[in-house]
Amino acid sequence: MPGCMDEDYGIKAQRAGELRLDACREWLDQEESGEAHPDDVDPSCGAFCGCLTCEVREVLEAAWPILAEGIKQEALRRLALGESLD
Repeated sequence: MPGCMDEDYGIKAQRAGELRLDACREWLDQEESGEAHPDDVDPSCGAFCGCLTCEVREVLEAAWPILAEGIKQEALRRLALGESLD
């Protein structure tokens, strides 16, 4: 679609969100089963209980930097071509 961010950024952002959720769920499962090692680092950006709010927060935190870079690159591309950013 013309004027849209490169699809690769969307795919990378989705994958980052999926990987973050997988890591958070694995961490939660290990914690609940008593298998978590005290030296392991919690992958979440905040307390994670597995609820929808926690999942949304984690996906956004993982995906946003990638999406922001995609938006920036698209704006630079359009400016280089003399196009409007509207």
